[in-house]
Amino acid sequence: MNKDNQLLSSHLDKGWMAGIIDGEGCLQLAHQKYHKDKVHFRPQISICNTNPEIIKNVCRIAKDNGLPLYILNFKPFSDPKRKRFLWKVQIMGLKRCKQWIEYISDSLMGKKVQAQILKDFINYRLSLPHGSPITQTDFDYKESISKANQAFKGELINDYTLDLSNNDMKI
Repeated sequence: MNKDNQLLSSHLDKGWMAGIIDGEGCLQLAHQKYHKDKVHFRPQISICNTNPEIIKNVCRIAKDNGLPLYILNFKPFSDPKRKRFLWKVQIMGLKRCKQWIEYISDSLMGKKVQAQILKDFINYRLSLPHGSPITQTDFDYKESISKANQAFKGELINDYTLDLSNNDMKI
């Protein structure tokens, strides 16, 4: 593959990954307890899907770009309602999530706000000495990303046609 084809392939992979994260992914700050009484927020990016080909492609793109990840598999018998295997790609921690956000954030559309909040939180925490206790600032980031994740949840509509009469959308 020549240099131009490699660049195009890399660009397509990045766009594909952004689409998967926008559609099947989650960016969040997980509330975790450790050492009995201490608490922290752990950045987390996850992608869930029942199609192993999608998960394989996520893994290939991550490997090609040096992005760390964990793979979890939930078997159907763990939940009687689940008929298929569920695969979960999970990225946890400040430095790992920072790598992913630096790779993907400029290509995201639906989760761009969450990516920016996560990036700001990561930079904030990395600027502090290791093991610094959480403060109100941490809780503010947690609330911000939770609100961003809830922004488009709610009642499902049956009519998916766009109303272009308000001139807000240019096509």
